[in-house]
Amino acid sequence: KTTSAGNAPTYTLLWLDQSQRPHETGQRITPRVNDVITTVETWLDASSDSEEDDDESTLPIDIKVPAIMGPSTSTYPRDIGWHLPTEKPETEGRNTRHKRLSDVSIKTITKHFTSYVIGDAKPNCITNWPKFLPFTRHTPFDKVFASFGTPISDPTEERHWRKLVQRATFVRNRDPKATDHRCRLCNEHEEQIHRLFQCRETAPLWRACIAFTIEVLKAPRPHNATAAIIFGEWKLNTLGPEVARAFLRHAYNTFYHDFANVDVKKARFVWQITYREALLSFRNALLRYAVNLRQLHATRKYTSLTDQAPEEAYNRYPEVIKIRQPEGNHALTPPFQQAIDKAINEANAAA
Repeated sequence: KTTSAGNAPTYTLLWLDQSQRPHETGQRITPRVNDVITTVETWLDASSDSEEDDDESTLPIDIKVPAIMGPSTSTYPRDIGWHLPTEKPETEGRNTRHKRLSDVSIKTITKHFTSYVIGDAKPNCITNWPKFLPFTRHTPFDKVFASFGTPISDPTEERHWRKLVQRATFVRNRDPKATDHRCRLCNEHEEQIHRLFQCRETAPLWRACIAFTIEVLKAPRPHNATAAIIFGEWKLNTLGPEVARAFLRHAYNTFYHDFANVDVKKARFVWQITYREALLSFRNALLRYAVNLRQLHATRKYTSLTDQAPEEAYNRYPEVIKIRQPEGNHALTPPFQQAIDKAINEANAAA
């Protein structure tokens, strides 16, 4: 390692670990006359595609020192200057730079190879939704797809909601062998995807869910409740708060489970029970989020690793849960707990 001390450079001895990452020894060295001193090639771990990264993890990232690949005169391939044929040679954003070999990831490789198959094709749902809901002509589908996955709604909890966005939800009018395509809940209209939010049997559930996002989650009132539930769109071309969108995904996931059981298990649909289960599912996700922060601190407290997440991670959902930094001790907020207790009482009365 070379540092400047006045006009004369100072050389410090480093040692490389098994990953070729340098560590200071504190030992200064004096080069001999015949020693050849050259620069080295480094390997960066940070991805240049952060603007496309859909990882919603709140755990801290330990910034690693760039690894030493070798002398610049003999190292090949160099890290800098490589990109896939379907990519631009430079990164986007404010601090542009040439892309690197270390930027290539499974995600970018998958995107590269699938581009030859799908090209510029768009998902069929973008074309088909306006046929049933005209307002979706202006829905920002790119933002909707990018919003998949939050720290409090994992792919399992969003499974049915993602099918909904893609118009892959199974309803009776999609079964050509079915003799009756009427709604399984009210028997008054043809059972179609978009009518899951217009049926008189489901309307009280969706009203309660939207009221919860406004009164407890402190989200603004959406311009269209259906758009908020299906796409998370609160106003034209704008998605709603993350916490509200996550709750509605829990609500729809719970709803479709109970809705399907009307046919599969001949169960009775009681919207109050569905609403209760939606709140409990949402609560469990929030507690899981808080426990992850607590475990992070507990497991790293006596190590050299960062033992806490960024401050904003602890204050990410203040409307529903309070998390103490850095220990991760937590408690639900009184309004949220009261909403759960009320939903439990109403569900028990309606059962």
